[in-house]
Amino acid sequence: MIQGIPYLGENTQELVEQILNKDLDYEEIYSSLYDLVMSYINKKIVVIIDNKWLTWFNDITFNYRNKECYIPYYSYKLHKIEDKLYRSNNKGHLILNNNTLHIRYEYKYEKLHINVDNLSLILLDLDTMKKYKVETNKWISDTYFDIDKLYNLYVDSCYEEDDFNFNKHMGGYHYILRTPQG
Repeated sequence: MIQGIPYLGENTQELVEQILNKDLDYEEIYSSLYDLVMSYINKKIVVIIDNKWLTWFNDITFNYRNKECYIPYYSYKLHKIEDKLYRSNNKGHLILNNNTLHIRYEYKYEKLHINVDNLSLILLDLDTMKKYKVETNKWISDTYFDIDKLYNLYVDSCYEEDDFNFNKHMGGYHYILRTPQG
């Protein structure tokens, strides 16, 4: 399960607004989902879902046991607090518009199910701020079956990589806990 919603630093609110309002820079078609994942897994990429929710592309999940592939994300509602004027968004953790505070609540864990027959995702590279649409229609482009390759891919997927190069965003969440303090 993912840790929470993406946290992009002290200017998270401004970046999220910029990401959602940005036009597409280009479209790209990949020969397979495998090639798509291998192209972006080492980058700081966010997935834009319904032009409303953001999640990290690195959170893509291949659940072999249940035969499903999905990108997990959280949806939520916003509560507007109008009785006081606020000047700070608590280093990007809150939403502040015109001195009116909005607090996220009623988080719901959701899954964007991957169907490669008509897969189309909107991604944004945080390093280049390029927004693009990617498409594919196959799981893998190999034309022959290699059991050793399949076994090695399965073994690699069973362990969380502890290397900073693969998990640059591990601290990049607004954490959502069942028993928050304060």
